[in-house]
Amino acid sequence: MVRRALILLTLAALTVGHVIAETYSQIRAGQCVAYARSAMVQRGFSSAAMPGLCGVGDRSCSAYLIYDYWDLGYGRGNTPSPGLLVLNGWANDPAGHVAVIDTVTATQNGQYVLVGSDSNWYLDEYLYTNVTWLFDPATMQVRRENGSWHSVRGFVYSQPAQKPSSAASPADAAIGACLSRFSMYFGSRQGAAYSTGGFRVQLTTGGPYGAVIAIAVQETGTPPSTVWYWWYGWNQLPASVCY
Repeated sequence: MVRRALILLTLAALTVGHVIAETYSQIRAGQCVAYARSAMVQRGFSSAAMPGLCGVGDRSCSAYLIYDYWDLGYGRGNTPSPGLLVLNGWANDPAGHVAVIDTVTATQNGQYVLVGSDSNWYLDEYLYTNVTWLFDPATMQVRRENGSWHSVRGFVYSQPAQKPSSAASPADAAIGACLSRFSMYFGSRQGAAYSTGGFRVQLTTGGPYGAVIAIAVQETGTPPSTVWYWWYGWNQLPASVCY
């Protein structure tokens, strides 16, 4: 019952404040640029395609320059796709930031949920995985783990640009967003979603706590306003915390 109290308390807190859903790896991966280069090399890309950034451009040694100087062979653009997400600098960090993006999912409101990894976001040089970003193409801004919005320089593609996958319904979109954001508790997908009794249900493998085994939303809600999760009985939270 202790674990049950923990997750219920945590999910309740989502309605009033930010809870980090990313995974802290305890691995020191260095600056964001160094990690991005290493991650792409591990995926088979040549380091020659990712030259050093010091002594070039208007912001020497800045992650911002990746968009202009790195080429993974599939081009660049403003449409989200797996590869690298490059952020412009902001007031307290003119160097910008780069993150590795693994999956892109379109939401029903025209935004995109990006999931990937990055290093040094907290200026600690540690690697974080299962990081969720919400990208708004209308403003070219992104926010990390429900934090502040930041200006996006663009995407450097690691594969042919593809149309981001779209959920089949607002219900599926809400389920997908919650699975991405709260993977620490909800785990990952297990099998195909199904409909029953007016609900769209997705079974999960359960997170590290072995907690949530299913989540659901009412299909009659467009978009749904409430997400239900199974933990010794159905509980609920506002769907808005998933985006």
